[in-house]
Amino acid sequence: MSWYNINDYGFTVTDEHGATLEAFSAVYNTLDDQRNRLPWILGDMIVAAESRHGEKYLQFIRETHISYNTLRKYVKNRNHYPEDTRGIEVSYSHYDDAATLPLPVSLKALRQAEAAQMGRDAFREFLKPLKAAEEGVDNSDIENIRREFDLLVKEIDRPIFKFRDRVLSGHPTYKHFSVMEIEKGRDILVNHIQNFRPRKHCPDCSSGCERCGFTGFLIKGDDA
Repeated sequence: MSWYNINDYGFTVTDEHGATLEAFSAVYNTLDDQRNRLPWILGDMIVAAESRHGEKYLQFIRETHISYNTLRKYVKNRNHYPEDTRGIEVSYSHYDDAATLPLPVSLKALRQAEAAQMGRDAFREFLKPLKAAEEGVDNSDIENIRREFDLLVKEIDRPIFKFRDRVLSGHPTYKHFSVMEIEKGRDILVNHIQNFRPRKHCPDCSSGCERCGFTGFLIKGDDA
């Protein structure tokens, strides 16, 4: 018989004899494991539902109240990491941070994080030179680009969220607009911006040049 009870509203002790400090720790670890598994489960469920019913995100947004962008991230990570690679003892956030690297590099980095017991901040610092090596640019270049993109996202968010607030106000002028569609469109736009990746060289002539108009950036996932 369990010494505790967990319901939708919280946690209560039902048997004082079992409420040792070690037992509290064990319960936390169990809950933490479940929290770590949920993104994998949802990613698999979305893909399974799509293959059977053509429904990808809308129903899951309604049921889970998780944003479109977050659910799409779960699917992306689910596709990147085969099921038998998801057992490394790090948080889901570690997996997410390493997902932009090729799978063998991702897994090697995750195993190093597991062995060294790296927290998320330390792991992100650890990944920076790996990501810079994959992109072929200096780490300082990446940081400058990210700062510029963060400013651009803020400029995009300002009018979008203002428009969303007007829709939420219930004013008849905006009755034909959907808040969910506004937020979904915003997430798609921001995702494209954040997934630009710098490129050192023109794919045609191996250097930035006026002849081909190469600017130094391609959307992540485009052919090299």
